[in-house]
Amino acid sequence: MRRFDREVIDIEEIESLILQCSIVRLGLVENNKAYIVPMNYGYQRDGEALTFYLHSAPVGRKIELLKEVESITFEMDEALTIHEDEVRCSTTTEYISVMGEGRVRFVEAIDEKKRGLDLLLERYGFEGPFSFNESVFNRVCVFKIEVTSITGKKNPRHKHQ
Repeated sequence: MRRFDREVIDIEEIESLILQCSIVRLGLVENNKAYIVPMNYGYQRDGEALTFYLHSAPVGRKIELLKEVESITFEMDEALTIHEDEVRCSTTTEYISVMGEGRVRFVEAIDEKKRGLDLLLERYGFEGPFSFNESVFNRVCVFKIEVTSITGKKNPRHKHQ
């Protein structure tokens, strides 16, 4: 990272950045070409450990690629405001971002699938408790990313110097 003054490594602060982001992007590779997939997510934190829960149809390009790998990269960001500095004729963006790597695990147990879906719904403002028709669990693929490394970056509001 070139701008270490913008790096975020404290897990509490990283979690606050995660809460401000609305989409996670998964970085996959197919035939030596990048394949980026934006997704909704839920997450849980246990001390320093983070786990993201995602859901999908049980078949398709993304699922096939995920089955081929054990680890994955991810990224999330929000561009908050663009500031123009008339004195210097330049602009800067107030932003936050989180990047990391993790192990992909497909969730098979119904109770963990339910927990993952609960976390996802709660993440987007729905209030539980949630009840699901049991057939949902046969039609949806839930997978998780057990985070192995994570870092954040932010550019606070630009100030004239």
